[in-house]
Amino acid sequence: MRAARSLASGDFSSRIAVTSQGEIRELSGSFNEMAIRMRNLFRDLSRQNEELSTIISSIQEVLLVLGKDGAIKLSNDSFKRMATDSAPEGKFFWEVLRSPGFDEVV
Repeated sequence: MRAARSLASGDFSSRIAVTSQGEIRELSGSFNEMAIRMRNLFRDLSRQNEELSTIISSIQEVLLVLGKDGAIKLSNDSFKRMATDSAPEGKFFWEVLRSPGFDEVV
């Protein structure tokens, strides 16, 4: 239980010592494999996120990604310089950019 709680809280180094036989041993081994896979997946996801952030920040033109509802999901520094809010993610584009005709472009 401690290992499961630790893994659930984000400690991907959590392991179960395999000391018994039978189904408990199999369960322990599966838990340890799951912890390793989760650690690797989160590491890969973090690396991809860093790569995406690097690419987005290097784009000189204004970049704005909106959800279906018009909320800002992602933006780059060029957009943030135009906007009235330096942290626009999660807000609607019309809240942070008061520019005539911009809504028509969107």
